[in-house]
Amino acid sequence: MTIVEDNANIENDIGQGDFYDTEVLKFDRAVYDEERIKKKEEIERCLQNNPYDDGLIDKLRQFAKSAGGLIDDEIRKRAWPLLLALRPEDVDTSDDTTDYKSHVEYSQVVLDVNRAIRRFPPGIPYAQRVAMQDQLIRLILRVITKYPQLKYYQGYHDVAITFLLVVGENTSFHMLEKLSTHHLKHFMEATLEKTSELLEYVYVLLDYLHPELCAYISKVDVGTMFCLPWYLTWYSHTLAQYEHVVRLYDYFLASNPFIPLYLIPAIILHRQDRIFATECELSALHQELSQLPEDLPFDQLLQQADEFLIKYPPENIQKEAHIRRLNK
Repeated sequence: MTIVEDNANIENDIGQGDFYDTEVLKFDRAVYDEERIKKKEEIERCLQNNPYDDGLIDKLRQFAKSAGGLIDDEIRKRAWPLLLALRPEDVDTSDDTTDYKSHVEYSQVVLDVNRAIRRFPPGIPYAQRVAMQDQLIRLILRVITKYPQLKYYQGYHDVAITFLLVVGENTSFHMLEKLSTHHLKHFMEATLEKTSELLEYVYVLLDYLHPELCAYISKVDVGTMFCLPWYLTWYSHTLAQYEHVVRLYDYFLASNPFIPLYLIPAIILHRQDRIFATECELSALHQELSQLPEDLPFDQLLQQADEFLIKYPPENIQKEAHIRRLNK
């Protein structure tokens, strides 16, 4: 019996609108126009040369951040590990036979993975889907067992499943351990205190970029709960199009770790007309701000996030964010 089948009975009811109600992830086939085909050929040539050369890694980052990202999962499977300085020889390909059932987070991880079945490709045979769920559970528990100082958070499984789908279990483990001890480390502390403080950067940035919009949202004290799932999961929990999720991951893996955070004000600014048209009332504004439309111009917004990061680096706004949080 598999881990998933053995523990299906631990899932309990969750209310409508819960953070972990997920959209069905759509795996629409990408359209390969001439420009897309040409870019894929250029990336493949880059990978065929010595991809461990610093100059070529920089070129790979440029591909990941330019329009369309890394094109498809065939490329991503080879490129994503390189963006984290992970070489094939670094990957342990041996089977992990550890029994994780005694881990304190085991039941919660299984519960979250059971809820995430709509994030797996549709139409795959039941046995294959269950096997992938088992891999996902094992992947998560491997990381937090190796690094006991890291605390599992609900939403981590959304990040893990994205890597599992692209690069497989063993490479995902090595990528996740790097990310969990760096990019995601504040999410994996004993509390979300540091994460909450980082999310205050959103309002500091909005106040610089569009004071009227910031004041409108702040008038009813909407807070940052609306964008917490975006940040904790690198947007993968909320977006319904798989192609959009992996395109964002291309950019994030090639960028400063603060880019997922700086993308939030870029999205809010892009949607300012809808926000101003919404009644300045807490529930109405929270509902509108929580929306993450699939037709957002992600390439443009990612570039804007980079521009914001250069103009308003984290070290320059950290104090303001801290004061803002203390004054609440």
